[in-house]
Amino acid sequence: MNRVGDTVELHGLTAIVERINDSGPNELVEVVLLRVSGPVDGYVGLLAWETGVDTSTAVVAGRFFSDDASTYIEHARDSWKKWLDELAAEAVDLRRSATA
Repeated sequence: MNRVGDTVELHGLTAIVERINDSGPNELVEVVLLRVSGPVDGYVGLLAWETGVDTSTAVVAGRFFSDDASTYIEHARDSWKKWLDELAAEAVDLRRSATA
């Protein structure tokens, strides 16, 4: 995900990068907006910011508006939760390794 207009795959979604770091006056927040085209239409926003020494917070939020969006969400919810939980656990493990 290097440039606006790039096509990306994100945990089963196909999307185009719409914006990068369009965070307005707060340049400390990293922002990426994706326009999702498959398997459903919608948008996903990713935000991350430093919350302290060696710590960060990240937010992933999406809005899907295809006719079959509710079906997609129903089937994908547990997979997304597991994937995000694994990313969080990996980040904690990396932090522990760095301080050891």
